[in-house]
This record gives sequence, structure tokens and C-alpha cells, in this order.
Amino acid sequence: MKFLHYFFVFFICSWSVVFCSEKVPEKKSEDTAPEAEKHIAPDIAIKSVGKTVDDTKLRTFDKDDDPRKKSSSALLALKNIDICSNSTKIRLKFSTPATDTTQKSPIKAKFLTIAKVNNELITNFDVINAIKFFFFSNGKEFDLMLAKMLVQPILNSLIESKLQQQYAKRCNIRVSNKEIDGRIEDIAKSNGMTIEEMEKYFQSVDMNSEIVKKNLSARMIHQNLFQLIKEQISMPKKEFDEEFSKRKLDIMKPRVRYNEVFLQVLDERKRKEIRKIIETLLELINRGYPIESIAQTFSLSPSQLQHNYSYWITVDNLPIDIKTFVIKLKPGEISEVIETKGGFRIIQVSDKAAPNKCGVLETQYEILTTQMQFQGTLFTQKDYEKANNVISDIMKSLSAKEFEVACKKNNLKITANTITTPTPYEKELIHRAQTTQNHIGILQSMENKDELVILLLKKESQPDAKSPTPKDVMEDVLNKKVSKEFNRNMLLFRKACAIEIDAASLANIF
Repeated sequence: MKFLHYFFVFFICSWSVVFCSEKVPEKKSEDTAPEAEKHIAPDIAIKSVGKTVDDTKLRTFDKDDDPRKKSSSALLALKNIDICSNSTKIRLKFSTPATDTTQKSPIKAKFLTIAKVNNELITNFDVINAIKFFFFSNGKEFDLMLAKMLVQPILNSLIESKLQQQYAKRCNIRVSNKEIDGRIEDIAKSNGMTIEEMEKYFQSVDMNSEIVKKNLSARMIHQNLFQLIKEQISMPKKEFDEEFSKRKLDIMKPRVRYNEVFLQVLDERKRKEIRKIIETLLELINRGYPIESIAQTFSLSPSQLQHNYSYWITVDNLPIDIKTFVIKLKPGEISEVIETKGGFRIIQVSDKAAPNKCGVLETQYEILTTQMQFQGTLFTQKDYEKANNVISDIMKSLSAKEFEVACKKNNLKITANTITTPTPYEKELIHRAQTTQNHIGILQSMENKDELVILLLKKESQPDAKSPTPKDVMEDVLNKKVSKEFNRNMLLFRKACAIEIDAASLANIF
């Protein structure tokens, strides 16, 4: 999923800015689409890889399901592009466009002004481009019904992006062409490509290199703006010492990490409208869109950036209005829409940690595994009987020693391993082992459908939590201060802006 998250984080904040900043085409006849149409992201054909797990049956685990070989959502050729900033490295993976799609998006040729932000236009083509890119960057096919539901959320996102761009200009944040060209050259070198080869790749996925440069420029401007705010923020020694001491004590308490989508209600007259939007976002998440991507794109609160990222927080310090929901959720589970006085939330608990321990997702599994053939085209009845006897013999093992003896008796090789980040296949095997009395799980091999993988779960444990370093605490606190100041400034800037929306044009986008 890293592909989906990083690709989306980089582009969605900046792409929509570029869409809005494109030169507005002159009004043309209804038979001719404006230039903006040329930059619409291509449709992509996607195959679903999710399968229901049936613990009572031995099921095939397809090689195509292995996320180690491809993205879990985009089953297409991928190309890595590293975007290196002063302090971060963002990995992008571009999907090759499919040549055939099951559904095309209807694009109206007529030019429509959907909204004005301080007299700068947002057109129907800006909205269409952003919606298509939303599907593209999440590795999904264009879905007309879903696209119609996304119109209002995407428009809100475009307005926010336009405001951020205007705010950056007011702060005199600029990026020179030389800086952009230098960054493009770095990207090409880090991927072992020439600039010409990279431009050909962009063309192959219907992305003009100039559009990519404008996106990169928008991102660099955003980073420079944050850096400017960061340089103006101080961290008194007393404040840091208190925070550092608090962080060391926090690991001695139960802690959680969670992601949140938060839509704030600034005008009570729009509460129903905002509820419909967040219900649409919940449907997206339930369809497999990463909550991080949804939060990055659609969270519209003043504390937007704080709610986009998952970080450790003690249970005692959870906000009162979500505390009960977070406590009930298990890692990976997602809440329903939570309505509060200030707005609406969707919560996903990403991890939980006991006092002095690392999170559940950092659990270490000590395992023993072996493989055996249990079927084949040349198998006789005696072969099947022998295989069943071997399985039965191994399944009688009540300890690791008995498991080893049974495997040795049947000339099966054993591999011992300790894993902390199991693959989905390994997770399924471990889950099966956890649900049996003797902690043994069996699953058909991914590599060879005629073989079984047998796993014994010897031990599972959570490592002790490590105390935070002064550097980590300082960086974390400063980033939160920068986010808070940035969001405060944006809220004040927004209040002074003139925003007009043409409801009739908005309803006629599709």
C-alpha cells in the first residue's frame, strides 16, 4: 500500500493546485473541448485481489495475491520515482494506463465556471481532472456513480488548494525554474534514468512533463512555506524538558495510534450537507481507499495536518468525544461516522500498545515451517493415504519438540524463523495456528499448488518500547507547532477571502 499512500500524499495536495492554476481556456463551442481536457488522467483497469478467508477450508493462495510482487490494488506495470526534498524522501509509483476500460467518464465539452476564489476560477474541467486523478492515484477504475458523489468533496479540496496557493504568494514563496529543473534531474538520476527517458515515461502514462514540473513546484512551495514557519517558531528549553519527560512517561501507559478524517462544521446550516460528504468518504474507505489518502484530500478542519497522520497518544489523553470509540476498536478497524458538536469524524485505529511495550503490529512471531506434497497428477491412492497420514502425524504434535520429531520422521525439512512484519500469506498461516489448540496452521503453498505449508507458532511476543530520543521529540513537537500555526493562519486567511460557488453549474458537471 505504500505506493497508494506516498503517491497520493505527494500529488493530491499539489495536483489540484495545478489544475486550478492552469490558464483558463477561452469559451468554445460545445463541440470542442478546451485544452484542459488533454491533461485528464487516464482510466485504469483494476482486478480485485481481496478474498474471503474461510478458516474451515484449505484454500488456494494465488501468486497474484502476493503484495511482495505488486500493489494490492493496481495490477499493472509500476515505475518508481523518488522525490527527494531537504528532509524527506517520497517514493512514487506510476501505473501504466490500461488500453481497455469498462467505463469511460462522460466529459462535457462546454466550459463552466464552478467556483471563484478571490476571482480566480475553478472550472468543470478542474473538477473532472481532480476526480479522474483521484481514481488514478488510488489505482482504481473510473466509477461514474462514485464520481458524481465525489463532486462536492473534490470541489471543497480544490478550493482549499487554491487558498493555499494564494496564501503562499502572499508570503512571497517562490520556486525558480532552475530549482525545479535541478530537482527533476535529481529524480531522474535517483531512478537510473536520463531526463529524456523520464519524459518518455510520463508521456506513456498520459502525463505531460510540464504538468509534473508544475506539481513539483507546488509541492516545493508548500514545503518552503512550512520551512518558513518552522524557522520562526522557537522551543524554550523548559518547554522541551517538560515535553521530553512527559514522552518518557507516556510509554509506561496504554497507548494508541489512529488515523482520522475530520470535517469541521463552521456553519450549522451546512451540517446536513457535511454529513452527506463524510458518509461518502466512509463509503470510499469501505471500498478499499486508504484512509490516509482520504484524510489528505478531504479533511477540511483548521487542524487538518494533525488529523492526517497517525501518531502515538496515551489513552488518557484521547479527546473525550472519540475516546469511547477508539477504545472499542481493534487495530485496523474503522468506526462509523461520529458526530460531535464541532463536526464529523471517521476513526481508524492503526495500532495499540500495552504499558512499556511496542504496538501490536510490532509483535514478533517465532515460527517453525515445513512443506510437503499432498497431491499431484501422478499421485496414486497410496500416495494420498501416505500424505494424509503425514499430516495427521504432524497435527498430533503438542510441542515444538514433538513437531520436529514428526517432521524428521517423515523426512521433512524444518525452517526456524522470527518475523515482525508478516506478509498476508504468513498472516493467514499465523491466524490459523492461533486458532488451534496445538498452534499449528496449514495452508496451500503459493509457489506450488500441490504442496502444503505447515507452520508451528512457537511464541509470539511484543518487544519492550524504546524511550524517545531528544532529537525525535524536538522534531515531532516542532512539526506539530508548525502545523498548528499554518492551520491557524489558513483559517484567518480563509475568513478574509471571497468564495463563490455556482450550484447550477456544479450540478451539471456530469
